[in-house]
Amino acid sequence: MTSITHGDTYSGNTSLDTVSTKHVYQLEGDNLKNFVGSDGILKLYNTSEMMTLEMVQSAAEYWNTLAGTKIVEIVRTQAESDETIRDSDTNGIMVNGKITYPLGGQTYNGEGILFYPNHWHLDETTLPDAFKNNWKEATLIHGIGHALGIPHLGGGADGANAIRDNVLGTEFMSSWAVGVHGSPLENINGVKSSKIDAAALAMAGLTWEKPKKLASWLFSEEDTCVVYNNGNIASSVPYGVELDFKGNYIQAKQIVDQYLLMGEKNYNVYRVTDDVLENRHFERVSNYTTTKNLNINNKIIHVIGYYPSTKGNPYYRVEVENQEYVINSAVFVDKVRI
Repeated sequence: MTSITHGDTYSGNTSLDTVSTKHVYQLEGDNLKNFVGSDGILKLYNTSEMMTLEMVQSAAEYWNTLAGTKIVEIVRTQAESDETIRDSDTNGIMVNGKITYPLGGQTYNGEGILFYPNHWHLDETTLPDAFKNNWKEATLIHGIGHALGIPHLGGGADGANAIRDNVLGTEFMSSWAVGVHGSPLENINGVKSSKIDAAALAMAGLTWEKPKKLASWLFSEEDTCVVYNNGNIASSVPYGVELDFKGNYIQAKQIVDQYLLMGEKNYNVYRVTDDVLENRHFERVSNYTTTKNLNINNKIIHVIGYYPSTKGNPYYRVEVENQEYVINSAVFVDKVRI
């Protein structure tokens, strides 16, 4: 993953390479802070008028889709939250003796994820409403990315090369804009995730108080992305449970109730949670044991579920001594009758 996040002059973050040797997610030698709760979910409360509830919910869906599981949740009260999204009426802030006009971002002093309406001048432009909306959403997604523990991803040791050099790109965790001089044409199609985003998120998830394996589709799907465009989210991120080999997913279950003879060959046995399918999340599952270890070869087995797979044989959910497992249908002499 560090080879992915390394990036180039204006993408990625070279200091993230240290995670492969120090096994801690760092930025320029310091452990990177995040606001994710002990349950492995970043709970956000929104008081911002600039970033509407609909926009905040879309940003949460964006990160959840990229992760392949739920990692961001919008809650109804501040007491439930890990962090708050809010507006500031500030007009210019002092940074290192200079007045600056940031659009917004994660603070680390207890003020939450702040946005500065007085620093935005989109309404004074002739940009299409969709462009204005996407620009705001990109900034919101960016701020939540920091709360998840992801640094800037615009190149160099701190990921801020692009920001310092005023280089606009497609990377929303860097310097993103649309419809203005220097902004990439690709940005007119919306806020698009990169492979670097997924890799940085995956590394961040491993360092949370409750570590999570995220974006585990990363090495199976080369051109996968999530795109936000004017309130709509499109995704090529796979969903389902990946079994046996890369790119082979089960995505839906049909309930059956049949007793079938299993053959003599030894096959992998998996433990699969159907919630992953129902929520359209993603999980790569390693084999739990084998059919020979369970001593179920050449026996009549109770089959209670049928899963088509995307690239191979169907899989069966079986019940053995009050435990449920998922096994490749190829091991069965008899086949499920649909």
